[in-house]
Amino acid sequence: MSSRAQNSRVLQKGFDDFSKAINKYVIDSLTDAAEELLVAVVRHRTFTGFTGNTQTSYACGVYVNGSCQNIILQQNWMESPRRLKIQYGELVFLNNPYEGEARATRGSVDTSQEYGQDTSVRFLLEHKCPKDGWGLVMTTGTEYSEFLETINGFDVLTGTAEESYAIISKSFKPMPAEWQ
Repeated sequence: MSSRAQNSRVLQKGFDDFSKAINKYVIDSLTDAAEELLVAVVRHRTFTGFTGNTQTSYACGVYVNGSCQNIILQQNWMESPRRLKIQYGELVFLNNPYEGEARATRGSVDTSQEYGQDTSVRFLLEHKCPKDGWGLVMTTGTEYSEFLETINGFDVLTGTAEESYAIISKSFKPMPAEWQ
């Protein structure tokens, strides 16, 4: 092998190794940001849960070149939801709701009639991110999250979204020396 070909191969390996290090750094930083976003949601949310599906369904996905690389699930509410999501028009009474006093509620929107976390994971796996670069997506798995915000005026994700730039920025720390 000529010295030129050998130099080219060594240089390409260096570029490949550097690209892998950058990718790992960004994925790790976005994963840290996701964990902080999931903590921030506790500070911002203003609704009292009924079934527990919204609280337990907060999740973030980390994407590289359009592909979901990591799903980070919330760790704030460890108790399982009381039941599946409530379908539009269905009246449900719970003696022991996820939060608050015994009460009834009627479903206000069509739902997938599954647990919220299942909906979040499916959404993140099917979500289409740009084919080039990295992405971070946060979601809830309840179709009525938007209803809670727009109709009832509760904060489900808006406050966290408003804080997201600061949280994400803080998650990007200097690269470790061994990566440089």
